[in-house]
Amino acid sequence: MPMNIPLKEPRQTALSAETLSTRHHPKVLASVLSHLAVGQPWKEIDQVQSLPLDAILYQPWAPNRTRRAMGYFTAGSPFPPISVFAYRMPHPVTQSPSEDLAKDSPYRIFYDVGDGNHRCSAAERCGETHIQAEVSGVVTIDPFEFMLSDQKLWLQEGRFMRLITEPTALSMEYLRLWVPEHQ
Repeated sequence: MPMNIPLKEPRQTALSAETLSTRHHPKVLASVLSHLAVGQPWKEIDQVQSLPLDAILYQPWAPNRTRRAMGYFTAGSPFPPISVFAYRMPHPVTQSPSEDLAKDSPYRIFYDVGDGNHRCSAAERCGETHIQAEVSGVVTIDPFEFMLSDQKLWLQEGRFMRLITEPTALSMEYLRLWVPEHQ
């Protein structure tokens, strides 16, 4: 017999520096972050911790898997932690990551899901705000090492610029939140 579970609708927000949300095109944001992580050193963590769902970039693709995860969740059955990788970014239009490493610095951490998209969706729809996650590693991104020019993303390497990607229009919206544009 199916259970009647009150579901919360997934959040949707407009894209701006003030309302940047992990629910607004999460996989596009994850792709942008991976482009900005090119050449950046990353630190291995391998630690399980409770993470806020609003910091996790997840996107379920199979409704049946989400329903199954919700069934386990509402029954109180334990399921394994999700697997994520962390991107540490300065808040849009703030300062370079090298300027302040204090805990209260203007950073935002995004977690890209390797395994657990449907568990995240189920947890959110059941009203949870956090989920257990194994964080495999973290990279601190310095968007000030990049430049946007002619609808392309460039990385400065010494005296030279290296083309990283020609982003889609939607990716450009995200990039413009962090990366300076060359006029």
